[in-house]
Amino acid sequence: MTRICIFHPNLGIGGAERLIIEIALSLKRQKHSITIFTNYHDKAHCFSESKDKLNVNCVFSWIPDSIFGGFKVYLAAFKTLLLTLYFILFYINEFDFVIVDQISVVSVPLLRTLNKTVVFYCHFPDQFLTERKSLIKKIYRIPIDWFEIFCIGLANKILVNSKFTLKVLTSFEKINDKYKRHENWIKIIYPCVRMNIPQNHCDISPYVPDETKYLFVSINRFNPMKLIQRILIGMQQLNADIDDEIWNQTHCVIMGGCDPVS
Repeated sequence: MTRICIFHPNLGIGGAERLIIEIALSLKRQKHSITIFTNYHDKAHCFSESKDKLNVNCVFSWIPDSIFGGFKVYLAAFKTLLLTLYFILFYINEFDFVIVDQISVVSVPLLRTLNKTVVFYCHFPDQFLTERKSLIKKIYRIPIDWFEIFCIGLANKILVNSKFTLKVLTSFEKINDKYKRHENWIKIIYPCVRMNIPQNHCDISPYVPDETKYLFVSINRFNPMKLIQRILIGMQQLNADIDDEIWNQTHCVIMGGCDPVS
């Protein structure tokens, strides 16, 4: 039995959280010991498995996510620092290795300094998830952007969910140079969740015309940050680029859930 710790910043309801739950349950089914360490876990707003089937250790949840709507990335790094120090002080000898999810800053270098094996799951580099429209924002992001890539580069192993994410990650020279020397350093995990379809699965056939030959499916939470409108813009552009015969055989289905809290 391997003793595995998983770091995740916010164990709420979302795609990243669902993935972490699936990873933890899968490892648990293989008889490994699993504990999730997080900065936030509201038992009234989370996946049921995180309450009933998994060991979750939540600390420093009282620290805000932002100050007057700003400094989010630095507060996230600060909370990760506190979480990592808490783990080092009280639990480090109880685990064989650590899976760090989403936020590499601080936790990866500290754990590696103490000779802990670290697997980093990279959904997408954080610095690509924000805009820099002002000079102040550009200056604000410089330290954390550099430090993010530095920290990612220290992980023993990096996991990504697609060739696209791999391409984006290796666009950084430091990451690409190491990847060229050690191709097994970064591994694509796809699919990253169970693919068996439950009996009560959603049948979308009533929503798809019989003449459909080319089907596009977009699955996301209905949340403004997901920019679901981009699929509509893409379909509009596709309509302009193909002839009417093909367009009449093309259909798009947009589906997903809505979490009123997030």
